[in-house]
Amino acid sequence: MKLLIVFTLIILLVESKADCQVKIECNKVDTGLNYKKNPNTKVWKINDAVVAYESEMTIDVDGSPQAYHPQNIGLDNLSSAGGITNLSKNVIVFEGDKPYIQTEEDPFPGYYLSQTSLQDATKKVTDYRRYVNSEEIPYIAIPANLRTIGVKNGDLAYVFSRKTGKSCFAIIADTGSNTHIGEGSIKLAENLGIKLIYKKTIKQIVGSDSSGGIVYLIFPNSGIKKPLTLAQIEAQSQQFNMAEINNILECL
Repeated sequence: MKLLIVFTLIILLVESKADCQVKIECNKVDTGLNYKKNPNTKVWKINDAVVAYESEMTIDVDGSPQAYHPQNIGLDNLSSAGGITNLSKNVIVFEGDKPYIQTEEDPFPGYYLSQTSLQDATKKVTDYRRYVNSEEIPYIAIPANLRTIGVKNGDLAYVFSRKTGKSCFAIIADTGSNTHIGEGSIKLAENLGIKLIYKKTIKQIVGSDSSGGIVYLIFPNSGIKKPLTLAQIEAQSQQFNMAEINNILECL
């Protein structure tokens, strides 16, 4: 009889504990933003705070010192920078009217210097360390219209791959057009277990094996509006509650 009473009490305690585990509220609102290249992707505002969407992940190489080369042998095709005859000043660093060519003092002499929207203003425009290196820092690029809902360069994000089950905190470091959503750095792809696809003849990225299933959670006003090191991103990520993040993932 005593054993039966003890067993019954254990069951009641377990059931009571389960009842106390209240799930975090998840209010999901469609922001109405849409993208020509990703027509099925919706951008949500979660609990009137977190911006969330699920899409693919194309690769943004900007900020890497070996991103672009006059002979088109860089990590990315020159067409992504406007083409050899129409280089974009938003992608390539210019000195006056001429694109800056890296010298012997730079990491990749002979290459153009590519830039990111997020910059360290304490460094010279021709200093590669001014920009966020795609090969070293996990970052995402956002379409410009996300700014209308409070997202800014320097904010932090949590990115999760449903395919690989891997996740990573990242910084928003670049801005693209409003035709596409879902873009990340080389380092972010590596951390998520996304395989890059290269040309057979040269080490130039032509795509990745990510066709979808990448979840992006952005936390507006979470950054300090300037580039962060890997250690700083890790330290800043401690402000977020993983239980809440996992609840948002279930909400999408």
